[in-house]
Amino acid sequence: DGLIVRPTSAVLKYVNADQLPLVIGRELGVDAVLDGSIQSFGERTRVSFHLADVATGSVLLGDKLDAQSQDVFALQDAISDRVYQCLLH
Repeated sequence: DGLIVRPTSAVLKYVNADQLPLVIGRELGVDAVLDGSIQSFGERTRVSFHLADVATGSVLLGDKLDAQSQDVFALQDAISDRVYQCLLH
């Protein structure tokens, strides 16, 4: 309850922006912003990500996950679950 996620269409204009994630978060009027990177090498994929409080800039969650390239959906689900659990607490 009370969790609102901005639609992809609202954030697409920031894909190649040079703005900091916290500045983008303030423009969007959100409480937290998720930022990350993806690296692939051979059959392996690593996603590093952090969730930051827009008001304070503090990191609420920082993590990295590794998976086989064919498990990309499982990786996406794992990230979503970790972010959701962080926001619940």
